[in-house]
Amino acid sequence: MGVRWRRAHSRMLVACTILLAAFFVRLWRLTDSPLWYDETFALYHAASRPIEAIAGLVAQDNVLPLHGFLLSLWVPLVGQAEFVLRLSSVLAGTATVAIVGKWAGEMTGRRISWGAMVAVAASPIYVYYSQETRYPALSCALAALFGLQAWRLLVGRGRRSAYVAAGVAMLLAHPYTAFVWVVFLVAGLVLRIARRKEVAGAGWWSANGILALAALPLGAWLVWRASVDATALARSAWNVARWLPIQYGVGEFLSEPWNWLFPIAVAASAIIAVVSLAARRSWAAIAVIVLGLAIPVPVLLVASRASGKWSPRYLLFSWGLLLLIAAGLGWDLLRRRWRMLGAALAVAYVAIALPAIDIQARGRTNLVLMDDTRPRPDFRSLAGYIEAREQAGDVIVVVGGHAAHTLDYHYEGMLAVFGLPDSLLLDTRHMRDVYALQQLERVSAGADRIWLMLWQYYLVDPNATIQTT
Repeated sequence: MGVRWRRAHSRMLVACTILLAAFFVRLWRLTDSPLWYDETFALYHAASRPIEAIAGLVAQDNVLPLHGFLLSLWVPLVGQAEFVLRLSSVLAGTATVAIVGKWAGEMTGRRISWGAMVAVAASPIYVYYSQETRYPALSCALAALFGLQAWRLLVGRGRRSAYVAAGVAMLLAHPYTAFVWVVFLVAGLVLRIARRKEVAGAGWWSANGILALAALPLGAWLVWRASVDATALARSAWNVARWLPIQYGVGEFLSEPWNWLFPIAVAASAIIAVVSLAARRSWAAIAVIVLGLAIPVPVLLVASRASGKWSPRYLLFSWGLLLLIAAGLGWDLLRRRWRMLGAALAVAYVAIALPAIDIQARGRTNLVLMDDTRPRPDFRSLAGYIEAREQAGDVIVVVGGHAAHTLDYHYEGMLAVFGLPDSLLLDTRHMRDVYALQQLERVSAGADRIWLMLWQYYLVDPNATIQTT
């Protein structure tokens, strides 16, 4: 009994150490980069009552409102300072580390996977989005929770109610979390075709039927939202897809040789995991990992053709999680004389990742990828610049006006801020029109000077009509 207790105590101590490290890494330079448009958009709605926040987000956001609803409960308790707002995502990101460790551990018959925990804890892109007051951190935690419940139900150890509840919560956080659902559906089908009778039983398929029915209204909303959204960037998704090894590695922040050694080490660790699982005949785990790496990227490419929206962060909830689970399991599963190799790969991973995390937290970059979300746009410095030089009789005009609330959050001066167009979120129902030009003429008529701030003006003012009026 004493030996078992000591072993359990040691495992718990290691897991808690990794979680504490993950938490403090996510706190590192948490407010060095300012809140930007996506964050203040969520805050704008969350500052209202929960019901009003839900209604506003359903009508105007490109994701479903679970994060905004929870944020509307958080804001009255802690206020609207940058640190406490982002702390909510730090907590969700830390929870993701714990859930992934449990999920990966159960896939290999262990209590927990320390390797998977380390991989997520020190991943630069997961740290980045755990420092942002927006949906990614919560969506990752719920996708990992769904993955854990899906694995249990797939192998006959789970409960349908827990699976369906986790699935609905996950989808309410972000529609692209459905990619991990697709991975498990295909894995269940493949395993049944392979006549693995111990997996994907009747309970599995009935639970997925219930989840599909629950997801129908969410799918209808998604189709409607895609039809009115106009914030998509006109880029080739295939061209952007080649950035994945960079954005899920350290290439944006570190130069050679680290920018290519890092993804090679991750890929090698994932291959080790698959080979080790094959030696153990863990076919269900292999199916989930291989399909998790093969399915989400093509599915996102197809989805981007329908909506025009593409971002590597949409893979955080599926492809990214399973890639890091595979890498972490590669470190865990090496045996005996090879165990030091696994430890060396894990140490190298962390040693390369931490400098990249520091650089990205400072808002700097080594390689610009035309990604307007990394590093975050610096509205804070712009507001400070205007405050230091403003004069009575000046006005501020934000083009496009859907970012006016972001400048309002940081700006503490005396000038009036106008948004053109004045809609909160740019979509096909609120494009630039004659009303916006009339408003600009009315504002400029009584102003000595105009501070013209441009935000996504290539969408709202593609012909520079507002800028030249």
